[in-house]
Amino acid sequence: MPSDEQPSTAHTAELHSLIADVLELPVEEITAESRFIDDLEVDSLASLQIAVQVEKRFGVSIGETHLASIGSVGEMTELVESRMAGKSGG
Repeated sequence: MPSDEQPSTAHTAELHSLIADVLELPVEEITAESRFIDDLEVDSLASLQIAVQVEKRFGVSIGETHLASIGSVGEMTELVESRMAGKSGG
């Protein structure tokens, strides 16, 4: 059954791993609460690299303007999941 408290989804671990690879950080440092700028020190180049990898791995595109509004890893996970659901739902 789905949990109301856990933002964890089927692709959470894979997305955390992807972000850790791009940022060259241990995957243990990536959590749903991790804020891209404040916690992970993601700059504009790194955010674009993450977006490119997300598109390659999950088949969903995140535009630059939308990318700038994503504050945390959890928010990105929710976005990826909703876009993947939208693709398979039609």
